[in-house]
Amino acid sequence: MTGSGTSFEITVNTGSEEGELGLEFLGGDAVTDFAGNGVNSTTEFYTVDRRQPIPNLETAGGSPTNSNSIAFTVDFNEPVFGFDQGDVSISSGSVSNFAGSTDSYSFDVEGATDGDALLVQVPAGGAMDAGGNLNEASQQISLAIDRTNPTLLITLDGTSPTNSDAIIFDLEFSESVVGLSNDDLSTSGSLSSAVKFGITGSDANYQITATLGDGTVDGTISLIVSGDVSDPAGNGLDPTESALVEVDNTAPIAVLADRVDPSPTNLTTVLFNVQFSEPVSGFSDEDTELIAPDLSGTTVSDVTPFGESGFIVSVFTGTGTGPLQLRVLDDDSVADAAGNVLGGAGAGNGELDGETYFINEGDLGPTGLTTQQIIDFLNGENPYGFDSSLFDVNQDGVIDAADAVANGL
Repeated sequence: MTGSGTSFEITVNTGSEEGELGLEFLGGDAVTDFAGNGVNSTTEFYTVDRRQPIPNLETAGGSPTNSNSIAFTVDFNEPVFGFDQGDVSISSGSVSNFAGSTDSYSFDVEGATDGDALLVQVPAGGAMDAGGNLNEASQQISLAIDRTNPTLLITLDGTSPTNSDAIIFDLEFSESVVGLSNDDLSTSGSLSSAVKFGITGSDANYQITATLGDGTVDGTISLIVSGDVSDPAGNGLDPTESALVEVDNTAPIAVLADRVDPSPTNLTTVLFNVQFSEPVSGFSDEDTELIAPDLSGTTVSDVTPFGESGFIVSVFTGTGTGPLQLRVLDDDSVADAAGNVLGGAGAGNGELDGETYFINEGDLGPTGLTTQQIIDFLNGENPYGFDSSLFDVNQDGVIDAADAVANGL
């Protein structure tokens, strides 16, 4: 205590607690003026406040967000002063529209960096209450900023062409998406009508089954994804279309098995050109049969792809004289790229008998026949399977035997 006369100053230690603190004068009649009058006193009270203001930071926006302007509020548990937008900490963007007073404030954060986490906080020490206590730090809010539209890759789960009536597409988004439904799916191509969809998957990976309205026809189909598909931040998907898928339900057929070499012939190996209605796989020597009742030791020695949809079949002619024919067999081992088997499902329905060679062991003239064979033919005998086009015909339509023999036919 210091002072004298009529004025004194008393310093009081407030201790460590909070609450009301008053000074009571207990002097009574012991303290008088010079005339002996006692001192009347009143008690003054102080409020002792050691509690720091606590800010509560909130935002109505969710995370992730694609908003360019995000609103925040700050509510203190007691009135404060000195709090302004410079007392707000943000990791990117800028603070705008700062407003408020006493214990309630608001502001916006604009232009936060796309792809980053926006961190917002009210640091400690920016605001003061009436007792001179500086505020505590608020909780930190983290928001994922995403303004990038998702992208989509659509691939066929299988091969094209296909003969399936259920086409399966794999969907791979660049990020997790929401809102995918049948309403977001459509098709294009000649088979796009009456298609039914089935959806499985989640997050960024889905599978779509498109079941065709008519699974027996040929055509094309593609899948289109659009509509209300978006990422969790609300960025929409641009319409995306798959590649066209070819649907082929037509079975291939063998269209010819023609001779390549002249006939008659005494070659030890002859060639057949086997052609199918479309490219096929699985064709081998096991899919052929040689019909040569008068020959022995014949065998298919090689099968070589030829052209877009054909094969050259090499045949060893063996020994003997007589016809040699190639038959294309069907045991459902030959199929097109879509999986349709030769002639359709079922063995034997796609067989084809090809052209016939006449194999001759003798020394041949220009026609490929011996003189004796010509004479036999002119005498009305034709055990060899050749035809009259090999011979000269006179004006009367009669084979001129003398002329034929004279010319070495």
